[in-house]
Amino acid sequence: MTKTEIYFGLCYPTENEPISDVVFNDFIQQTVVPRFDAFTILSGQGCWKGKFEPCKILVIIADDYDFLDPRIRETSIKIDKIREVYRRRFHQESVMCVNSHVDVAF
Repeated sequence: MTKTEIYFGLCYPTENEPISDVVFNDFIQQTVVPRFDAFTILSGQGCWKGKFEPCKILVIIADDYDFLDPRIRETSIKIDKIREVYRRRFHQESVMCVNSHVDVAF
């Protein structure tokens, strides 16, 4: 299985004001919930270009997928869309995504 972590900075870069929990949760409801029915959200503290800010980390465990394999690209398209919507809506320079293979048992 593939574990994807998406890191969302929680400050508007131009205003240096925080993105509120209400606004972030609205983003999750509108953008993530329709695409994935299971995920975890963690809170963290990050640093981008020397500036510390709070962040949220979205963790998704999905069947293995490959960004380059068109047969199994559906999951990566969903993840790319989440990142792009966040980047545009909150004027982020980038939204980091980390993928790793994991062994999972339920």
